[in-house]
Amino acid sequence: MWRDGASQRCLRLVREMAIAPGAPVLDFGSGIGGPARDIQAATGAYVVGINLSRQQLQTSLALSRLQQPNAPLFADLVNADGQSLPFRAQTFAHVYSINMFYHIPAPQQALSEIARVLRPGGRFGLDDWFLTARTAAATVQQLRTNWSSSQGFHQLDDMRQWLEQHGLAIVGELDFTDEAGQFLREERFGAVFDRQVRARLIEVFPQLYQYDGYVLEHAALAAEQLRNDILYMGQLYRSGEAVYKQLIAEKRR
Repeated sequence: MWRDGASQRCLRLVREMAIAPGAPVLDFGSGIGGPARDIQAATGAYVVGINLSRQQLQTSLALSRLQQPNAPLFADLVNADGQSLPFRAQTFAHVYSINMFYHIPAPQQALSEIARVLRPGGRFGLDDWFLTARTAAATVQQLRTNWSSSQGFHQLDDMRQWLEQHGLAIVGELDFTDEAGQFLREERFGAVFDRQVRARLIEVFPQLYQYDGYVLEHAALAAEQLRNDILYMGQLYRSGEAVYKQLIAEKRR
């Protein structure tokens, strides 16, 4: 259920971005590759993934071979900093980023780089969560405690403004806040996590988070903390202190 929901959001993003077969597409912060595999399978696009973590890139490649042994692998997987992309200007027809921007210390620099490598008329799809005018200072502090690897938490209005400032005109906005808030409850997400996710996370946590410098001697405790942190996000969605959005912006010609 958890994975299915993410896949459906990816497909919505694909439709809004109008990704064509064979189009060069940048996955900005590709993680372990789930969205890229979905988008590549759905569109036949030429997907390039970037990630600052070599470990996650290796995991992404291994999962691609395991899950889609007869499908083409990523066109490329690049170990790179999103604030200084190793690509020429106007390389990509489209760029997308999923649950990435709160890891970036300089989001406006990242948006500048995205605009640089995006072709005129190309689209940038941003799938992420944001703070709102209702977010309390105590909530921000709790988020910094929960998500210690994060570099910042961004207001939705700030992100809209930053996109426009970098020549990326917003042409679409989809709201998944209610959907996320309803799913991220103890009786739904908590049950799925306990049944499908916990044991696997305990197994792979040391590899996935090695790049963050975590020493996960007690992986079970770490998995429980992640569970609680995600359920906390559900509370924020339901209270209006956070929203989950897809923003689609087009580079001005």
